[in-house]
Amino acid sequence: MKLYRPVGLYEMEKILEKAGKEFPVRFSEQPIFYPVLNVCYARQIAEKWNQKDFNSGFVGFITEFDIDDNYIESHEVHCVGGKEHLEYWIPAEELQEFNKKMKNKITIIEAYYGNQYIGIKPTGISGFKEEGINNQIDTLKSLMSYNPMDFSGTVFVEWKLINLNFLYWKQKMKYNEKIMEEIYFCLKRNSKLFIDINEDSISMKNSTEKS
Repeated sequence: MKLYRPVGLYEMEKILEKAGKEFPVRFSEQPIFYPVLNVCYARQIAEKWNQKDFNSGFVGFITEFDIDDNYIESHEVHCVGGKEHLEYWIPAEELQEFNKKMKNKITIIEAYYGNQYIGIKPTGISGFKEEGINNQIDTLKSLMSYNPMDFSGTVFVEWKLINLNFLYWKQKMKYNEKIMEEIYFCLKRNSKLFIDINEDSISMKNSTEKS
């Protein structure tokens, strides 16, 4: 079964740190984990709550993943509002088992960025130290033009930051050109891609690279 979960910046960062294989442990004040059954409901939470919330880093990522049918069907579906507001209530102590029942990695399918979104800081390991989101994409674009090897190395090292910011650059800054293609395929080649969107929407020209 396909499920969805809207998450903020810091939860998404932890998911990436675990290679998209698990959701992070809950805090003591979070006794229940709430995956939802449809993207419309996830979208409402991400757009109306996460992107306006300081503790979410002013962004809502909609994650998608598959869960074992037999496992999840042993849990009750809860309707918490309208007919589309369907979710499972997974006790925090059961989250480790839930993670083991996932059948693929967790991916980002949509993102809703608030005006106060600033993302995460770069690691600086590759010499890439830009903290402003606008400056980051401009620097990547310059690297791609004059030093493709440094560009590839930077994308490889800063893959978490780039996955988190990718849809910001595409949606907010309207980047839809060669730089986005190169970033996308560089992440994909290095198995660091956690964005699941239609490749044609990135203005892909290199059809031989498509899966």
